[in-house]
Amino acid sequence: MRAGFINLKNLFSQSLIYVTALSDYLYCPRKLFLAKRLGFVEPPKQALIFGSVKHEVMDQINKSEEEIVGSVTKDYSLQEITSVYKKKYYQLLINSLRSRKFMLKKLNIDPLLIFREAWPFFQREASFRAENLQSFIQEKKVYGKELWDALTPKLLTEFAVRSESLSLCGVIDRVEINQGLFTPVELKTGKAPKEGLWPNHRIQIAAYMLLLQDCQKKVNEGVVHYLDTNQRVKIVMNPFIQEEVIELIKKVNGLLSGHTLPKICEETKKCASCGLREQCFSLKGDC
Repeated sequence: MRAGFINLKNLFSQSLIYVTALSDYLYCPRKLFLAKRLGFVEPPKQALIFGSVKHEVMDQINKSEEEIVGSVTKDYSLQEITSVYKKKYYQLLINSLRSRKFMLKKLNIDPLLIFREAWPFFQREASFRAENLQSFIQEKKVYGKELWDALTPKLLTEFAVRSESLSLCGVIDRVEINQGLFTPVELKTGKAPKEGLWPNHRIQIAAYMLLLQDCQKKVNEGVVHYLDTNQRVKIVMNPFIQEEVIELIKKVNGLLSGHTLPKICEETKKCASCGLREQCFSLKGDC
């Protein structure tokens, strides 16, 4: 651990919480309490279905990439490499939607709507991986298994990480590994703010950086990639944001281990789109 950083060992003894709970707490502590402490389940929405499909396909492409990279020969153009990735993403996306057909029918959600939302995302991912691969081929002039063994940065998706000392766990969208450096990358829809990162995104990527560091990985920075505008916004770890994340972990642990029902959110826009709105308004007092 670098000088000036807080000693994380034996800092927490509570059960592990997910990094996403930190973001949820910043969004609405009461909703987090209802979901995680009282067990209320928000009705599935199209966005949640898209999220589960995205995670499944990304996990499968990670398992398939060695085979894809090994199949590339020196005669492949960027267009051909991109096509190989797109075909694989398409196949995995269709399989994922087929496996959910009964659930989607029950929820009255058209699979075609999920496909239309997901496919542009996977097309961008295919292009990103293809460009990374071709750039390395042009530099190193290697192919097949030798290409896979030498390829940097390696791209790992749906990378699970946990830390008992931090009382934290999570799954990182993408980890880019280059010469021993691990860079966590979170993929977000929407646009970046005019400066920096949205608060919940900043905390989330910082938490993943801490988790990787606590697992003895060398981390210099994290990235939030805003897909709608193709912006990659970087954040460098420092003692201040580390302390901020640790304090937030304490607050979330305190909330989820207690009986005090947080106040109703005062932002009406959040309440209007909340799937737990009725349960939230019906509860009074502590639990």
